[in-house]
Amino acid sequence: MSRNVVIADAQFIVRHGLYDLLRKNGYEITEMCENKNETFSAISQSVIDVLILDYNKVEEFSLEEVAEVKSLSPDTNIIAITDYSNKTEVLRAIEVGVLSFLTKDCDKREILDAIEATSKGEKFFCNRVLDFILEGQIEKLPTNCKPSILSSREMDVVKCMSRGLKAKDIADELDLSIHTIYTHQKNIMKKLNLKSSAEVILYALNEGISTT
Repeated sequence: MSRNVVIADAQFIVRHGLYDLLRKNGYEITEMCENKNETFSAISQSVIDVLILDYNKVEEFSLEEVAEVKSLSPDTNIIAITDYSNKTEVLRAIEVGVLSFLTKDCDKREILDAIEATSKGEKFFCNRVLDFILEGQIEKLPTNCKPSILSSREMDVVKCMSRGLKAKDIADELDLSIHTIYTHQKNIMKKLNLKSSAEVILYALNEGISTT
């Protein structure tokens, strides 16, 4: 299925590198933008499925304006691909509307997996960013490990794992990339303070989590 993508990054080499990568993998690039005005113009003129944004490089494009993008185009899923960010900034970006988050250290496969997941409305975070997010969540978690601390998608993954499915099979069943499944599994184990798939399965059994 064709998905319309806007790339917003002030760096020429990054814009065109992402453009070439995505076009070769079936994405329709609606616009490449190097500043805030071009980005808002592109969003106002077309239905955009995914906005790839470096809010640290796009001229005058702040995190507050990410919220404005979501207000103007609520169905546009935003993925930040940026230089290394601190924990506070990452959490703030997610709060204002960034769905997925990568750093520019991520490789080709991770970028493609992230954009594919984001285009489907799925969150995707590279490992460095995921650690920030989980630290922020774990500080607020209750002392017991009840299923309510897991997202609905994480619960889907737990149910599949409790049926003995491997990551590739779970990816096929949930129509996600295998990297996304690995990310969910890491998230689940860290939230529940578990160390293996076997412990996740035992957790599901103890909590009476249905496999259907």
